Amino acid sequence: MSLSQLLKDHQVAQSKRKEQIEFHRKNALRCATVLGDELSETINALLTEIFSNQKQLDAETKRLQINTSKFLKQSQQWLQLSNQLVTSFKELGDVGNFLQTISNEMKIIADACTACAESGLI
Repeated sequence: MSLSQLLKDHQVAQSKRKEQIEFHRKNALRCATVLGDELSETINALLTEIFSNQKQLDAETKRLQINTSKFLKQSQQWLQLSNQLVTSFKELGDVGNFLQTISNEMKIIADACTACAESGLI
């Protein structure tokens, strides 16, 4: 083999290697682009779902805060009504006790009047 033939074979082999390297570089670039696009689409879909869920959670939180506020107001009203009812029962108990005391005193007075009438003092 001659030197020129070796040089020519070397240049052909080098050219093939460059073509292979360029082919693999383009293939790697294409794969990286496809991977990036797929990852981007997947991440965007997940982010969209996350934002949607966050929006739903915010709406539910607001609704729960409103319901809690209403429940608190109703609870306070019920507590106030029950306190008024307890006060009314206490007043009725006081009136009942007062009436019982008056009744007992009237019996004492009636007994005293009867005793005086029977003894002839009146």
